[in-house]
Amino acid sequence: MAAGILEDAAAISGEIAGLRHSIHAEPEIGLDLPKTQHKVLAALEGLPLEITCGQSLSSVTAVLRGARPGQTVLLRGDMDALPVTERTGVSYSSQVADAMHACGHDLHTAMLAGAARLLSARRADLAGNVIFMFQPGEEGSAGARIMISEGVLDAAGERPSAAYALHVASSVLPLGVVASRAGTAMAAADTLHVTVRGRGGHGAQPHLASDPIPVAHPARHGARPRRARRAAASGQRSDPGGVRASHRAADDGDQAVRCLRSRGAHRRHVPRGDDR
Repeated sequence: MAAGILEDAAAISGEIAGLRHSIHAEPEIGLDLPKTQHKVLAALEGLPLEITCGQSLSSVTAVLRGARPGQTVLLRGDMDALPVTERTGVSYSSQVADAMHACGHDLHTAMLAGAARLLSARRADLAGNVIFMFQPGEEGSAGARIMISEGVLDAAGERPSAAYALHVASSVLPLGVVASRAGTAMAAADTLHVTVRGRGGHGAQPHLASDPIPVAHPARHGARPRRARRAAASGQRSDPGGVRASHRAADDGDQAVRCLRSRGAHRRHVPRGDDR
């Protein structure tokens, strides 16, 4: 079945790149991605697929049924963009203000459409079924959870025995290199909002005021070291137990927002009691 697949992929690479550029130029954020959904449906047109669209989000689910019996496998690609202003200067730059495909989801979507074309051409040799999951709302909108609630895992009649996804890493790996690892590969993201409220007063009577800075400053800069010291360190660059924090200030000035990146479900646990 693998014979000739690289040659066929090279033959459609120009079309797949064109699809990626088109998606990149018109980025959409969140769960409602009508233009992106339309482009995906156009790319899948004419293929031997059973296609359904999401009810409460702009998802696309396509099922390819192989000619031979076998298990079901799911392939997933995310479709949503980020609220970022693009200044790359490329010919296919975002035409939408304050929106950009800065995380590679345009490429992930185009790649999945390309995989659907390549596998559809080999349907006669395919043992089992393939579910192609085009997912909106990966960037914090729980798109996968909604698609699961709408039945993506049961789209082929039986649940997949395995699920696969790729993430572009052009700043880490050279062109043509694919990498993986045992266990956790990508970090989860959780947002922690902390509000420290002070009480104003007169400069001559500081004892009657409540200054939030002595509390907010160590809370901002001490969260990561404190949490990291409690995480088991393996010495590896991709430590599954590691926790990484970033910070940004909210517009109203009294709220700190931390993005916590963790590898491993046990590290997402919110500690209680003395460990808070």
